[in-house]
Order: sequence, then structure tokens, then C-alpha cells
Amino acid sequence: MNLSSTVGGVTVPMTPRPEPDGASVAEADVTTPVRGVPAVPLEPAEPDDTSSGRYWWAPAGAEATDADDKRRLPLARELLVLLVVGVLAGILIGVAVLVWATHRPATAQASCSTYASQCAPHVVDDLVAAAGDTQLIVLDLYPDRAEAQAPSSPGARTIYGYVWRDGDAQLDRTVPGTIEDGMLFDVTAVDWTVVDTLVAQAPNLTGISNGNVAVRLLGSTSGPVTIQVHVTDQTHSTVITADATGQVVTVDP
Repeated sequence: MNLSSTVGGVTVPMTPRPEPDGASVAEADVTTPVRGVPAVPLEPAEPDDTSSGRYWWAPAGAEATDADDKRRLPLARELLVLLVVGVLAGILIGVAVLVWATHRPATAQASCSTYASQCAPHVVDDLVAAAGDTQLIVLDLYPDRAEAQAPSSPGARTIYGYVWRDGDAQLDRTVPGTIEDGMLFDVTAVDWTVVDTLVAQAPNLTGISNGNVAVRLLGSTSGPVTIQVHVTDQTHSTVITADATGQVVTVDP
């Protein structure tokens, strides 16, 4: 039996194909090119679950789409895992920074002067760590920085200068001169509440109400340490000298 089909105005010859039940179905001669229609090799797709064994015609390589999708799935999972890990890492870093900022020493946050009792111990700890010794020759404390002189090494007679600023103490320079007896004091033994009291008394003792304040600690032959509170304004400069207990010795000019 000769069958034909018309495609785009062109007659395509058809040949019958036997079916399992003995019937025949017309199929196109896929090897015959048709004028104006590109030749596409066809192959049978998998049987439809609901069919009776008949095949739907599909272009060759159509199953590659499913294979590509299967290859893309592991890559997508990996990208998702990397995204989740990155987000979690960012959260952990943020929490760590927050905890560090919360527990950071008050001096590093510049919330008080370096000579105040709530900040001075942190400054001293940093300077002692840098110098490697608790014995100092002189310690100058300003609102936003501190400077210290100490032996170049424990027991040495040469002098190094150190600077503390923004929560960090560093070796600054070599200081001329040598250490003499009575020049050293143990900075960890200072009572910082005594310094607080002297600073609070400074306006009355000096007559300067809104002056700039700095504190100097020195070694002493008559006691553990000598405390000096320097108060200055545009026209005046006065120094209060006291012993380790806060007993005022002199007020100069």
C-alpha cells in the first residue's frame, strides 16, 4: 500500500511498519530529504508508560537534556553549600568582633584619661608587657597617651623609652643616661585611687579650674613613688607633688 503525507506543500512518501499485533502504521522515510525541510535524524524515544508499545519519534540526542540536568544538580548543591558556609562564617566573624569590642579595655576605647583609676591599670599592663619589667624610671600619663622610661632589660642600667597610644605600647627610643639608685619604682604597686583624689583636688590646690592635666610618677628615695600632677592653662602652670599615700608635699609654682 502506498501512503504519502504532505509537508509544507511537498508530498513525502510513507512506508508501512508492522506493529506487534500484526497491524501496520505508516512511517516517514527518514532517509529521504525533503525540499525546504532540513533532514533531522530521528530515533525512537522510550515507550510511553500509558502506550501499548508504540514509540513517539524524537530528535537524536534529546535525552542529553536530562543528562545535563543531572550533571548540574551536584554543582548546584556545591554552590548552595558554599553560600551557606559563607553566610555562617560572616555571622561568626560579626559575633567575634562584637564580643571583642564589648570586652575591649576601656583605655583602648579612649573612654577615660590614662591616669584615671579605671583605665591606668590597662595602660600599665601594656607598658610592662612591652618593657618586660615592672620597674620604671618615670611614667607620664596624658589624657590620650602615656610615655614611660624603663631599663633596656631587667637589671640593665641603660634606658629605653616607650609610648602607649590607642591600646598599644611600643618601644620608642633609647634615652641618654644611666640608671642610678633610687630612680626605679614598681609601677604595679601604685594606688590609682590616690591619683584620682589628687586630680580631683587639683583645681582647688592650683586655682586653675579648667586646666589641662597630666600625671607623672617618679622613683623616690623616701618612699615607693613620687606622684606629680601638672595643671596648665594658657597663662599658668602648676605642679602638685605628693607621696605614695596622696599626702601633698609641695604646690609649685
